[in-house]
Amino acid sequence: MSDLMHHKVKAFSPEIARDLGLEETFIQFVLSDSKPSCFDYWVEDHENGWTCFVPDEVKVAYPVWSTNADQTLLCVGTTGCWFAQGHHDDPEVYKISNTAQGLLAKLFISLFESEATEFALKEGAQASGFRFLDIVIGFAETESQDYSEENKLFILEIDQLALQPASEDELKRMTEYLHIDPEEFKKRQVSEQIVDMLQENNLIVLAPFPLADSEHPCGRRIAKPASAGGNVLPFENRVIEGEACDAPLTILCWEDNKWLTQTSLCLSSSSQITSFPTVEAAVRDILDLYFGDPKKMRQLHKHPYDSLEEVKDKAILLAKAILKEEIMLSEGVQNISNLALYLNEYRDLISPFNNWRHELSIFPVGEQRKLWNAKALAQKDIEREKVERGYRDKVASACQRIIRELND
Repeated sequence: MSDLMHHKVKAFSPEIARDLGLEETFIQFVLSDSKPSCFDYWVEDHENGWTCFVPDEVKVAYPVWSTNADQTLLCVGTTGCWFAQGHHDDPEVYKISNTAQGLLAKLFISLFESEATEFALKEGAQASGFRFLDIVIGFAETESQDYSEENKLFILEIDQLALQPASEDELKRMTEYLHIDPEEFKKRQVSEQIVDMLQENNLIVLAPFPLADSEHPCGRRIAKPASAGGNVLPFENRVIEGEACDAPLTILCWEDNKWLTQTSLCLSSSSQITSFPTVEAAVRDILDLYFGDPKKMRQLHKHPYDSLEEVKDKAILLAKAILKEEIMLSEGVQNISNLALYLNEYRDLISPFNNWRHELSIFPVGEQRKLWNAKALAQKDIEREKVERGYRDKVASACQRIIRELND
C-alpha cells in the first residue's frame, strides 16, 4: 500500500468480509479484476487511491475500491462496522451506509446520474449482487427538494430493506468478530411486544439497525405519520415508508446497560438523548412526546421561525429592503441566503443568493462591522460598493421574483 496511507488501513480479504456477514456476491465483486464497464472510474482498484486520515472510533479500515484517488472503506470500530468515504487529501471520513446494499445504492445513483444505460445498470446490479435497482431508479428519477438529506434517508431505507433475519451461525460469527457477548446482543433487541405497542398507536417502526451498526446496533427508528394525529413540529416534514410524517424521528436502543431514546430534528445536527431503566419507560416517554402535552415537543423546536409563512414573509421583507437600499446589498444577500434551509421548496428562488453570498463574503456585514477598525472599514466599504454595483441589477431581479412568487 502507498506510503501515504494511514496506518489503520489494512488489506481487504474475503475471510474478513465473511466474518462481518457481507454477502458472497458482493465480496466476489469487490475482489474481481474484470467488472462491467459501467463501473469504470467509479470502482477502481483500491490501490489507485489512499486514505490520509482515519478517526479514533475506527479500529481498522479495509478499502474496497477507489474513485479519483479516494478510497471507499469498510470501517470496523468498537461498536460495529459500516461503509464510509475516505479521502487522500481531506482529514475527514464520511459515513455512507450500514450495509453493502446501502453502499451499492449510493453507487448506482451515481451511475444513473452519469447516464448509464438500463442494460448497463442491470448488468452491474447482477455482477455486484445489488437487489434494489428498480427502487434506486425510481428514487433517482424523482425531483428532490433537499437532495442531500433525502439521499441519506433513502440509503438508510435501503439499509433497512437489506436486513434479513440472520442464521444462528451468522450471528455467532459476527458477535465473535465484533466482540459482542451473545447475551448482550439479546438485551439489545426491541421485542415484538414493544413493537406492537408502538404500532397500536399508529406509529411507524422501521426494521432494526444491523448488529454491526456503529451507533445503534439493533435499535429501531420510530416515526409519527401525520395521519396518526398528535403533536407536530414545524419543518419536520419527511416521508417514511410512503407516509407523510410531521414530527421528529426517535431511535430506541440499548446501550451501556440502559435504554436510550434519541430524538433528531430534520434541520439540525443535534439531538436529544434520554436514558431509561426499562424499555417500557422509554416507550411511555415516546408516546408522551408524540401524543401528550404539546409543550414537550415544542421544547425541541430550535428554529427562529414557527411556520413556512413566517419565513416567506421574512424573505419578502428582506427583498424589499434590498430594492429600497435600506440595507447593504451584501448583508441582504447573506440574510436571504440564511433562509435557504427553511425554503427547500423554493430552492430555485434562493440558490442564486447562496452563490452571491459566497462571492460577497469578503465584506463585513452586521455585527462583524463592529469588530473592524474604522479607517480599515471605510476603505473596505469603498471596495464593497464598487463590487456591489456589478451585482445590483441581477440581485434586484431576483428580489422582485421573490416578492412576486412568495406573495402568491
